[in-house]
Amino acid sequence: MTLTWPRLRQWGGNVLLSLFFLLLMLDPTGTILNIRGKYFPVIAYNLIFFRPSFRFLPHVILVYVAVTCSFISVQLQGNSMDTEMALLAFKAFAPLFLLLWAHHYDLVKLTLFPAVVTALVVCLIYGFSTYDESYKEAIYIFMEAHDETVKMSHRYFLGVRVVAIYYKSFVALSFALFYFYYKLYNEPRRWYLYILPALILTFAFLVSGTRATVLLTFFVAGLVCYRSVSRMGRWRYAVYPALAFFAIIFLAVFVALASERTEASNAIKYGHLVSFQDLFEHNPLYLLVGQGIGTSFYSVGFHRMTFTTEWSYLELLRKYGLFSLFILFTILYPFKTMWRYRRDSYCFGLMGTYFAYLLVAGTNPLLFASSGMIITICAYSYISKMT
Repeated sequence: MTLTWPRLRQWGGNVLLSLFFLLLMLDPTGTILNIRGKYFPVIAYNLIFFRPSFRFLPHVILVYVAVTCSFISVQLQGNSMDTEMALLAFKAFAPLFLLLWAHHYDLVKLTLFPAVVTALVVCLIYGFSTYDESYKEAIYIFMEAHDETVKMSHRYFLGVRVVAIYYKSFVALSFALFYFYYKLYNEPRRWYLYILPALILTFAFLVSGTRATVLLTFFVAGLVCYRSVSRMGRWRYAVYPALAFFAIIFLAVFVALASERTEASNAIKYGHLVSFQDLFEHNPLYLLVGQGIGTSFYSVGFHRMTFTTEWSYLELLRKYGLFSLFILFTILYPFKTMWRYRRDSYCFGLMGTYFAYLLVAGTNPLLFASSGMIITICAYSYISKMT
């Protein structure tokens, strides 16, 4: 391959973006590597070497209009605001500025290496933790000192005790999981290229210990296989009942796990819901203008004041009120294009994975954070090449 300036320029951008995604996935809380200003080299490189497209700029502006209005709402209502937490709200959506150059890249592919590395780290942590308790204690102490980037615990699901290693940036690995499953299924002659990363990601998702991420693994696998079943002609009528049966089992297990009130995580989530209800009943104005960014409220789930909970969409409503619709519009917009091209198996799978990601991330406090934005800008990158 001839080394030309356009190829060298593209290669540089690919490497820089891949490293950027790696930083966000490995250190979603920004407390381990402590690299400040990690956005600026990526933005600066693209400003210098690539012409921006302003097609999606209104979507970015809408998000920052919502954040700014929420900031103003705090001041007008006289609510107590933590300045650092308010600043984090502005920084959380910074990756969206990459939408100006998303059409120059295949961002889904650029997340593959960072996702595999992150999953491999999870596998290594799991291996050391199960091999020797001293390693587990050392890792636990380290992570506790760094905003619990990795959560380690023993959890009980339907009476079964499992070891859980949950990385906070797991939601950002969703497209990579689908990609390797899709390639493994649709390119059997090149299975050796995809089997190892697929196994690494699968293992990492399964040992996460959370219901949502474990079920996401099976959901994505089902998405990959569904299109093949739909093309089986009359035979599909024999397969559909079996799929329906497994779907019922899937939903039954999901409901059983979600309604297991004795499980510690569920008890905390239920406590948050009660607190949200009390907050909105006593402050109905928050449903319109929000309590504001950088504000906190008392949750019986934690039995203390908290700035955020795992109910991301309720947090969005609490902080932004009706202005949250601006943010939701930007997050949901890729479905408009994906739906038009849903007959393409790859597009159908990405659309389903993005939908599942939004459901799973709805109980992840990092949905509206830098690492949570990775999947969104990847979805925009994909649709920018379709229209």
